[in-house]
Amino acid sequence: MKNVFSSYWNISVALLCSPLIFLAMYGDYHNGSVWLYILPMVALPLLITQFSYLLFGMIVSMLVSIVCTVLFFGEAVYYYKPFTPESIVIVLGILYALPQIMMHQVLRLVKQKE
Repeated sequence: MKNVFSSYWNISVALLCSPLIFLAMYGDYHNGSVWLYILPMVALPLLITQFSYLLFGMIVSMLVSIVCTVLFFGEAVYYYKPFTPESIVIVLGILYALPQIMMHQVLRLVKQKE
C-alpha cells in the first residue's frame, strides 16, 4: 500500500493513462513528427514494473485515445489513408501492447530461472 501513495507511482499512472496514441497522431498530423510514436513504446515498459497496471493503463489510454480521435480528427479522415483515424488508434494500441507483453514474458522467464 505504501507504493500507491508514492509520487513515482502517481506520475507513472498519470502518464500511462494519458491518451498517448492520440498525442502521437496529433503530433504527426500537425507537425509531421514521428518520434512520438516510438517514445511510448520504449518508455512505458521501463516505467511500469507491475504488468497488471501496464495492461490496465494501456486499455484506458486506448479508450481515451479513441474518444479524442473521434472528437478532434473529424477533418483528418483521409490523412491516414486507407485507414480511418479510429482504426489507426486500434492498430497502434495493439502494436504498443505486443512488445510490452513480450518484454513482460521474457522478464518472467528470467526471474523463474534465477
